Amino acid sequence: MSPPSIIVHLVIAVFVVALSLSSTSAEGYDEYYSPPPPVYYSPCPPVKYSSPPPVKYSPPPPKKDDEYKSPPPPSPKKSPPPKKTPPPPEVKKSPPPPPPRKKPPPPPAPKKSPPPPPPRKKSPPPPSPKKSPPPPSPVYKSPPPPPSPYYY
Repeated sequence: MSPPSIIVHLVIAVFVVALSLSSTSAEGYDEYYSPPPPVYYSPCPPVKYSSPPPVKYSPPPPKKDDEYKSPPPPSPKKSPPPKKTPPPPEVKKSPPPPPPRKKPPPPPAPKKSPPPPPPRKKSPPPPSPKKSPPPPSPVYKSPPPPPSPYYY
């Protein structure tokens, strides 16, 4: 056993001895572990909810005669003549960029091996030499039943 486990065992043993020596008699138990006094809860006072005051809606004020008329149709407005945009100032062309360098051709793709040839069909086995049919076996005939004495 390693030293730490010995210490752990000793500590556990001390606790076991201390618990066994402590008094667990009924008298000692009552002194130290008396149940707490019962707690009485008084019921909450009932909450009275007052209904909100009724909301009174006043009728909308009467409209004037002008409001009953539909709005006049919008008068067709003449669109202003399109403005001529001045031509954009000439932009001096810069010399064309040098052509991009050609990329080296990609390495040739590895050639795929040709697919394996389809499996050959098995040739039928050579015909076996014909055997002569076996000789006919003698036909077994059962003997006729003995005459029954009950028919007479």
